[in-house]
Amino acid sequence: MAAYLLLQQRLADSERTFHETVESIRHQQAACLRGWKARGEKPAAIAAVTGLSLAELTKLLRLVAEPNQRRTETMNPPGSWIDDAS
Repeated sequence: MAAYLLLQQRLADSERTFHETVESIRHQQAACLRGWKARGEKPAAIAAVTGLSLAELTKLLRLVAEPNQRRTETMNPPGSWIDDAS
């Protein structure tokens, strides 16, 4: 039983690491896309070059626009005592 539980814990840790890595890479991609847009590239041109739809591009750009706000809301949901103090 102990061996099974240890393997279960390793699996959970691996899944968490995987999801954190994917999120980090998505934020890096979004930062690159935002840089293109900041240099004057039109969203349609960026979408065409990357193969993304405009909806996907907009979604990725929003990741960089408000990364700290989303993380703060996840850690301190609206209505929590931390949210009330701000």
